[in-house]
Amino acid sequence: MLISPWPSGGNMMRKMLGLAVLFTLLLSGLYLIPHYTEGAGDSFSSSILVNWNSTGSHQRRPVILTRGMDDLFVIYQDYFYTNWDISMARSTDCGYTWSEKIQVDDSRRDLNSSNDFSNQMYPTAVFAPNGTLYVAYSDDQEIYIGVHYYHVYVVWSEDYVNFSTHRRVDTSIRDAIYPSLAVGEDGTLYLTWLDKREGGKFHVYFARSEDGGVTWIGEKRVNSGGLSVDQYGPRIAVYGEKVFIVWSDQREGDFSIFMAVSYDRGDTFLPERRVNDDLEPYSYDRGDTFLPERRVNDDLEPYSQNDPDLAVYT
Repeated sequence: MLISPWPSGGNMMRKMLGLAVLFTLLLSGLYLIPHYTEGAGDSFSSSILVNWNSTGSHQRRPVILTRGMDDLFVIYQDYFYTNWDISMARSTDCGYTWSEKIQVDDSRRDLNSSNDFSNQMYPTAVFAPNGTLYVAYSDDQEIYIGVHYYHVYVVWSEDYVNFSTHRRVDTSIRDAIYPSLAVGEDGTLYLTWLDKREGGKFHVYFARSEDGGVTWIGEKRVNSGGLSVDQYGPRIAVYGEKVFIVWSDQREGDFSIFMAVSYDRGDTFLPERRVNDDLEPYSYDRGDTFLPERRVNDDLEPYSQNDPDLAVYT
């Protein structure tokens, strides 16, 4: 039984900001902390259990999306059976109650665990302008020379209950992991991920789909430098025909943030630039020059920060 954390009166739910905090408790499931407008973040309500059955299982890497004030979607890794799967929960009352688990990947839709010998991990998700929900993830079902390798797959749903069969995005024969998905105003899907096909190092790759995820074109490596080191945590954002991809790597000794920009929907990318510690890191001229960087986090203690994300104002 879920105990409501909401103040009495339905109007309070309508006054909430479109903002929530989602986190994972190991062996305890996924929890949502709704954030009320009152106090502007000074206080939070009690947490709500999102996933429908967490006993003896793990849930990790949640992604939260919203379609309007009341309609929330949480996509996450779920180790409920014997392998990692991608699951989803939906709330149509602003997080007050949640649906039972919805299977996103197509490895175990018949609920027969003997049919699933692979892991699905690292979910990323977007809504297209027509309302279709797209989810990308990595799956190690394919075997090359006796070894399971991860590859990037995409599924989609128009009714948010039934998902398509998966479509593979990358053509790598090595691991392809950590996808990040974005969608343009015309419905074009843009995807970046880490790929180990070259030299045993993870590099940043990109592809796009102009037919709703059925086929993927323009696959290419994005980073032109840092080929002797691994790249980490790529994130993607789009604005019109512009594609922005950021990631971190250690090509200069320490972890630094790099960004590559395309002005033709990913057909070509300009050489990446280091965003932090350049003489001019904020740019107002399409990345040709950058202003001095500013520290964003305000931690008083020397904690580490990594895996940046970004968005553009439309």
